[in-house]
Amino acid sequence: ILLSLLEGMPTGEAAIDEAEAALAAEDSVMLAEDAVAGESLASEMESISTGSNTVYRYVDENGVTRYVGITNNFMRRAGEHLRGRGWEIKRITGLGQLSRYDARAVEQALIEHFGLSRNGGVLLNKINSISPQNPIYNEAIQRGREILDLIGFPH
Repeated sequence: ILLSLLEGMPTGEAAIDEAEAALAAEDSVMLAEDAVAGESLASEMESISTGSNTVYRYVDENGVTRYVGITNNFMRRAGEHLRGRGWEIKRITGLGQLSRYDARAVEQALIEHFGLSRNGGVLLNKINSISPQNPIYNEAIQRGREILDLIGFPH
């Protein structure tokens, strides 16, 4: 049964493109919902509070950030990474209460900064959080960098 289900599923780059397209469909709705929450941020904040999502990262034994992600349940996600890959992930200080849009914007800004390994970067992430073909991509990158600046995270 599992094989018959998997037969029609895309693989490789096609699967990545499909996943990015599905995420792009969510973006239009989230952008409108989260714009209101983001407008209320003060410019001097050290942490941001626009929702309930956390941005986290995995740093390898050499101190290199190898993975960035977002979750609405950090403890569950930490357990999944530990069991599945042996990774001990850490919250990024100041990024523990973000709206989904803000979390994805920060995640994508960090992906841009560190780079996906398939494109010559250091991150083991498989896909972008927000596709570069998405109409909100540039606005999201700008928002993500703004949030990183507000908390003093080097990027």
